[in-house]
Amino acid sequence: MGTLGYGFGGTRNHTKLILAELARQFFVVESSVNLRSCQHLEQFSLTQSRQLYDFHAAWIEQVWPTAQE
Repeated sequence: MGTLGYGFGGTRNHTKLILAELARQFFVVESSVNLRSCQHLEQFSLTQSRQLYDFHAAWIEQVWPTAQE
């Protein structure tokens, strides 16, 4: 993780997630959106859930050491 509590890295997976803790609330954005322009329909969900946040944070901690900055 970065020194301000955030980080960015890439691994060999196709997951698009944003995990955010704001004002002691936990948010997860799960998305199909790719970082390229195309004419595909994309979707995302925004969930306020500590349980879902913890689920994703746990597996990210396992793959983070393999991430490329």
